[in-house]
This record gives sequence, C-alpha cells and structure tokens, in this order.
Amino acid sequence: MGMPVFVNVIWDPTMGMLSHTWWDPTMTAAPPPGVPKPNTPNPSIEMIATQMWTAGYALGLNKFTAKTLHLNVPICIADHDQGILIPDLTIPPPNLWYVIQWPFSGRKMTFQASTVQMDGQPTSCSQLVPIPLPMMTCGDPITAPTAFPLINFTHTLTVGMTLGDFLMGLASIAISIAIDAFFEWGVPGIGKLIGGKAGKEVAAKAADTLGPALAKAALGKLGLMPKDLAKKIVSGLAGWGLAAGTGQDNPTFKVGVGGGPVPEIAVTVGGPAQDPSRLASTTVGGVPVAVTSGNTPTNDPLNVF
Repeated sequence: MGMPVFVNVIWDPTMGMLSHTWWDPTMTAAPPPGVPKPNTPNPSIEMIATQMWTAGYALGLNKFTAKTLHLNVPICIADHDQGILIPDLTIPPPNLWYVIQWPFSGRKMTFQASTVQMDGQPTSCSQLVPIPLPMMTCGDPITAPTAFPLINFTHTLTVGMTLGDFLMGLASIAISIAIDAFFEWGVPGIGKLIGGKAGKEVAAKAADTLGPALAKAALGKLGLMPKDLAKKIVSGLAGWGLAAGTGQDNPTFKVGVGGGPVPEIAVTVGGPAQDPSRLASTTVGGVPVAVTSGNTPTNDPLNVF
C-alpha cells in the first residue's frame, strides 16, 4: 500500500535549521572573546519562505502544475526548488557571508510520488507529520534535509508514495551529503582548489583575499565546480538505477552543468513515463491525474479525503 503524503501548494510555508559560514563583518584576525572565529560554520535559522518564492519563481526554479489544482492553486511537482534570496540568518546575525548565502540559497524537495503524475510530472512530496519527509536546504559545509513545510498537513489531498519512491529520496539525500563531505574533508588539498574548508580558512586571514574566495564560492553555488557536477552525476545514476531496480517504468537520468541563478545545460537519458499503461484514474480540481496501471484505491492510490 502506498504511503499517503500531503501535497504542497504554492502558499505553503517552510522553515528549518542548519549551519552556514559565518564571516566576521569587521574582517579582523582576532575576534573578541565570545565571538566565533571568521569563516566557521555557525547555526542558522532557515527562515520562513513559501513554496512559491518570488526570485525562485522568476528564475524558473519553482515547479508547479498549470492545470491540476488543489484549493484552486497549483501543486508542487518534480524538481521543485524554492530558489534564491531566502534570507536565512546565522547566529550571530551580522555576517559578511550573506553576500554568498542569500543570492544562492535554495530549498528543494527530494521525495516524489512517481506513480502519481500531475501535468505529466511526478508529484513532489514533503511533510512534517505524520511521517516526516524533509526538504534539502542550503548550508555550509553541507546541504542537509532539515527543512519542512509547516502546515500542509491541513490539506485534504494526499498522494500515494511507494517504497521505491521513499528509497530514492533517501538515496538522493545520502549521496548529496556524502559528496559534500568528500569534497570538504575527504581529499587532502582539494579544499584549496575548490574553495572548501582549507581554502576558505586561508582566504579569511586577510581582507584582500575576500574577492577570490567569494568567486570560488559563487562558482560552486552556480553548479560550475567539480563537487557540484559530481553530485549531479552520481545522484542521477543512483536514482536511475534504483528506479529501474524497483520496477518503476521509464526511469530518468539527468546530468546538468549550471543551475541556480543561471540556466542549466542538461543531458537527459529517458524521460517522464507517458506510456499506455498510465491511466487517468482520478481527477484533482476537475483535471485528470495519471496513476500507474495496477495501482488501485487500496494499494497505491491518489487519496482524496
């Protein structure tokens, strides 16, 4: 039986906690007692942002249905990212790193209901209760699944997420964290090359290195550094393999360079499942929603209460 998960719509708020780089606004080498050292990961409050976020929507990072609606508004679908300019705050709040942190922020869904197609795409899944399904949120030194929608449990529409969908989401999260950790700590000297921990600590020693350090960080956030490309390749392959192994039809593997505030150049192998075995088994807002043939209202439904 598919696990019922509440859908997310455009006005659903999300929030979380993580860590971000703290860079001393005064650029002093020796901060006063009680003040963090420059360029250290500090706790951060991942501020409230709605699923439709102005900058993310303008850049095409938000992914919503156009025809299938719930409560007369669009629903989040595959590859949804809230996008940039989310004003996450570090503790303490004064932080020079905001010039990188805010323009390249992101909050992305990693779980999907692959057997429930809305406007021809899988439905994105995230919820706080009853079973937590987190969103990945931006952070330093790693991105992590620490953000959640706050009130989507009040919706009257759920979709059935299969075990394969759940495993694919977990694999995506694990791979993302592992690659971040590998490039941050796992290879001696590579930090200096890609602006990782070692490189940042060196850069933070003097104000005149601020420009190059920020440039390296910006390239990483744009998906143009080795870590980001490796993450896309490995996570894409793993997701494709898991989808094929769990019997999901037409699994898709996409590798892209770029992304975020710049257009992504991507190569896709496979495509969304549009084969004849998909049936319009129910409707949302009067629009047919495709559910894989063989799923019934008792085992993997689109659950409408």
